[in-house]
Amino acid sequence: MSKLLIHYELEGHGIPFVFIHGLGADLQQSKELIAPVDGTWKILVDCPAHGKSSLVDSSLLSFNFMSDEILKVVDDLNIPEFVVGGISMGAGIAMNMMDRFKHRLIGAILVRPAWLNNPHPFNLTLMDLSRSLRDSPDPEKTFRSSPAFKALENTIPNAARSLLNQFDRPQGLSATIDLLHKMISDAPLENLDKLKYFRKPVCILTNQKDPMHPAEFGLSIKEILPMALLHDVYPKYLGAQRHNSECQTIIQDFIDMHFLNHQQ
Repeated sequence: MSKLLIHYELEGHGIPFVFIHGLGADLQQSKELIAPVDGTWKILVDCPAHGKSSLVDSSLLSFNFMSDEILKVVDDLNIPEFVVGGISMGAGIAMNMMDRFKHRLIGAILVRPAWLNNPHPFNLTLMDLSRSLRDSPDPEKTFRSSPAFKALENTIPNAARSLLNQFDRPQGLSATIDLLHKMISDAPLENLDKLKYFRKPVCILTNQKDPMHPAEFGLSIKEILPMALLHDVYPKYLGAQRHNSECQTIIQDFIDMHFLNHQQ
């Protein structure tokens, strides 16, 4: 019996489109990005230990677990096939589904992927708060004073500010530390080459000036997938509104080209 009850919201009408937020965020992040995309029935989830979705046992957290729980929502809605998409961790969950549940998917959208096939990716070292903050009397101050955070703050201040959101999560710092450590210690896939068997349309969106979401990750994924298109969009941390607008246009074009234009 599952210990989790996933919160989700439904929007729109059309092609079933499951979209998954990033690590530490919630479905509002997904809404901000894909709300304008037409022709889709959007299934927006709060992943386990995020938003309004509860979690009793943090030891369960992994990409496999996230995928399994989200698929339960899809099954409850009696959806046989769907497009899956996600941001950062959500892109990783989508990649996990592309490997394990490829028969259920008709396409995928990967926005700013932050994982390939290795646990503890170098780009997420700063996000793993467990080592330095677990016993700190003032965790946020300790984090802000770290050389790595100061260096990021000096070069890409909006990226640094985004990390501070982890200290304001309603789940509390201890649960957040567990969440970040468990997910960063995992990977969506053991072998990236397994994606070559996903022979369905894939849209990959990357950006520059984003040390936590290296653009080269998108290129590595694109080179393996037989039916993938790669788009580099305006950097989120230089202008979120322009970034989202460019993503929305590309996602809409992808949906129109591969799914809506082929409906009878």
